[in-house]
Amino acid sequence: MAATDRAEACLRAAAKITAVPPVPADRTDLSARIAALGTLAAARWARLSSEPDLPERQLASATSNFRDTERSVAAPYDLNAAMDAVSRFQQAVLAMGAGRL
Repeated sequence: MAATDRAEACLRAAAKITAVPPVPADRTDLSARIAALGTLAAARWARLSSEPDLPERQLASATSNFRDTERSVAAPYDLNAAMDAVSRFQQAVLAMGAGRL
């Protein structure tokens, strides 16, 4: 009984394997398509190999822009401090001239 079941299972499996439809005509010669993939992959690798420094350049540019912005924002505060220092210096000079120092 087991041998018969096994033989029938093998026949069913063989029928399924032989029942696979043939490969469509446009898919039979895959060598040209595979070669095209190789060319495409080579082109993409070439592009990728030329761009590893792109993030570093973008980071350097962003850092430079940040520093420029930081300087332009800090400048008014530095200017106010400088104006206060000049004012105090002028007052001290005037006080010395008047003999009040």
